[in-house]
Amino acid sequence: MCPGRNVVLLTASLVLGDLLRQRRFTPERPLDTDQVPGTLSPFHLRFTVSRG
Repeated sequence: MCPGRNVVLLTASLVLGDLLRQRRFTPERPLDTDQVPGTLSPFHLRFTVSRG
């Protein structure tokens, strides 16, 4: 295991938390959570970002 793993996870969590506090993320297309496929690719999700 990488010795810096916990540092990377902590840093990523702090950055994401700060982004979520300062910005509003809205999906470009409605997300129907009842119909999410098991192979949903996070690389194909698109969001509009606006100030909090």
